[in-house]
Amino acid sequence: MSRLMIRSCVAAALAALAPAVAHAQAASIAGTVTDSISGAPITGARVGLSGMAQVATTNARGQYSITGLGSGDYTVIASAPNRASAIRTVHTDAVGSALANFKLATGSALLPGVVVSATRSPVAGRDVTATVHAMSSERIRTSTARTADDLLREMPGVELPRTSSTVSGPEEIVSIRGADEGRTLVLLDDVPLNDPWGEWIQWNRAPRFQLDHAEIVEGGGSSLYGNYAMGGVISLFSRPIAPRGYDVTTSGGSRGEVDASVYGSDVVGRLGYSVGADYGTGGGYRVLAPAQRGPVDRASVVTRRSVNGRAEYALDDATSIFARASYFNDDRKLGTPLTGPNQRDIASGTLGATIGSLLGGSLALRAFGQTQRYNSHASSVNASRTIETPIAAQHIPSRDLGASAEWSRRAGMFESVSLGGDFRYMTGRLDEDLFAPTGTVSGTRSSGTRSSGGSQQVGGVFAQGILAPVEALRVEASARIDGWRSYHGSRAENSATMSAFTSYPDRTNTAFAPRLGVKYALLPSLTLRGSLYQAFRAPTLSEEYRTFFAGPNTFMGNPLLTPEHLTGYDGGLDWQPSAMLELRATTFLNKYRDLDDFVFQRSGATQGSAILKRQNLGRARSKGIEGEVALRPVEHLGFVASYNYDDARVVSTGKFLNRVPLQRGSLRATYDDPRIADLNIVYRYEGSNHALGGARLEPFSVVDVDVRREILAGADIFVAVENIFDREYAVSFSGPLELIGLPRTIRGGVSVHSF
Repeated sequence: MSRLMIRSCVAAALAALAPAVAHAQAASIAGTVTDSISGAPITGARVGLSGMAQVATTNARGQYSITGLGSGDYTVIASAPNRASAIRTVHTDAVGSALANFKLATGSALLPGVVVSATRSPVAGRDVTATVHAMSSERIRTSTARTADDLLREMPGVELPRTSSTVSGPEEIVSIRGADEGRTLVLLDDVPLNDPWGEWIQWNRAPRFQLDHAEIVEGGGSSLYGNYAMGGVISLFSRPIAPRGYDVTTSGGSRGEVDASVYGSDVVGRLGYSVGADYGTGGGYRVLAPAQRGPVDRASVVTRRSVNGRAEYALDDATSIFARASYFNDDRKLGTPLTGPNQRDIASGTLGATIGSLLGGSLALRAFGQTQRYNSHASSVNASRTIETPIAAQHIPSRDLGASAEWSRRAGMFESVSLGGDFRYMTGRLDEDLFAPTGTVSGTRSSGTRSSGGSQQVGGVFAQGILAPVEALRVEASARIDGWRSYHGSRAENSATMSAFTSYPDRTNTAFAPRLGVKYALLPSLTLRGSLYQAFRAPTLSEEYRTFFAGPNTFMGNPLLTPEHLTGYDGGLDWQPSAMLELRATTFLNKYRDLDDFVFQRSGATQGSAILKRQNLGRARSKGIEGEVALRPVEHLGFVASYNYDDARVVSTGKFLNRVPLQRGSLRATYDDPRIADLNIVYRYEGSNHALGGARLEPFSVVDVDVRREILAGADIFVAVENIFDREYAVSFSGPLELIGLPRTIRGGVSVHSF
């Protein structure tokens, strides 16, 4: 019913708006995009407007047109694969067309186009002082991945659990530079994907087949983004709104795998809109190592469903308003009969406006909200894996509201000055029904209930200045002050033998996060960059209040946790001596203070079990290097390689931080002759790692292959193979049980698209 209502509301809103604006008089921006040297037209280049989702693509003559605009000044961005992007300001009158021609030079293969995450505004990727990586729409299109997290596995700096979200539990995490769980902000179209209860990432809320591009900003991002960006920022972007745009992708494959994605967009007068739907199921496998499996073990399978809609309307004075709505649901069966279903339902919406002429600058406003229901089940299995008994049924309702504002403009010698702030309110509870064995054939009985949770408010203000006094030098400085409050925290337990209620005191705190970044061009082909930063993170509601079970162990929250802090720096170089070769290298050091993690408290009630509780460990540090190389020796053939070394340890003990691989590397070889086929081969390597409980995970490597061919204009057939050599490797341990990674998976399908 919820999905039907959302689809109906989106369709009704678009149908009501379209006639009203179809004949509205509007301005437009038109022109050509050509090669800077030869003057030849560039086909398929994108031209868009800052702060708006609408884009136009160039035709065979390099021509484009953006219609449905009001009068005012617009920041226009032109980009194309392997080209340096161009940004310029264009003024439009109330009626008529403004001319804006672009000449694009050969650009970076590693950092193409314009990025927005590093400074919260559009900047050419080659100019930013932070360590930034970008995944282009072409790399996304030719990836073997089914989910957004698997897309990022070949990107430098991103450290993901070995278990893919296609079969994992819903508590999915990501790390950058050793930050580990819940310390990296993940955005979809500028709205956080981080869960309000545990900061987990629901990657399937960003439908992989509807993603356009991605950006990764490494290092402390708190000076602009606050609490959630201590480790860095990952920004995912949906396909843009284009006139008569569409993309339909369907595929099927190993172990009953099915994926279907539909996306459509159009521009009518001043109104641009898009609708999309995504579905996937199957492809799961028995995650337990073969030698340890028993009769109760089943394939772990995820079924996902989502629908979304966007509408954007251009007003006069370079002002636009927009609205987005989405509904997401997934069901997870986690490998045994009683560990499913694990269900999550999320309904969310966003409202916003971009005002392009306020006090000589531009103002961006955003407000978002979501409501979530999450149900999960925990169980225990005997040693022979013949009998499974329930332990707990968990229900986590949560709500999330947030808003942000940012104003920016040129000011004297400053290329840009920005002022802004944001606020987020989160509330959630964990309600559990507990079970105990009866010692009879009937199995279990209810042993009581447990409920814990609370609310949290987080907000801050920031300022940023970007200075470019000479062409070779760029300086970025930003700082932010945040405050947060955890309140209404409580815990209640009820059983046949006891009843207890605990109310936790309200807790407040503040933090200050500055950042200074510098970039200097020694030569036109060689640039040096460096950053100094401080960052912070408040404990999540889950970390403060949640108790959960994993295998035989019990993991407890701690309402007395204190904020975490980070001080770090990085330095690097970007070198592109020719159009065929490019190199980027970075070294970094992050020092963490009061990093929280689970610490052993005592042995559990059953043999081999333990009780662990979150504590602020004191100090940890992460240091390392990373590099990227792109080589295109001949036409149609290219290579991109990356390498990460991240030595992340607890200072007091010297032990490695869990779930942070010591080494990672990847190599992508691409052959892209449209007369024959597009072929991408990706080799990925991950060095030693440690599971959540500290058990060592041995190194592994896999090879993925994607091959596709255009059969008609705008229609492709493709075959994707993950883990082509069917390598078996450990992804985690649950007590003595070994969980293994994705086996060989073959998928074939068809994609029909307009862009």
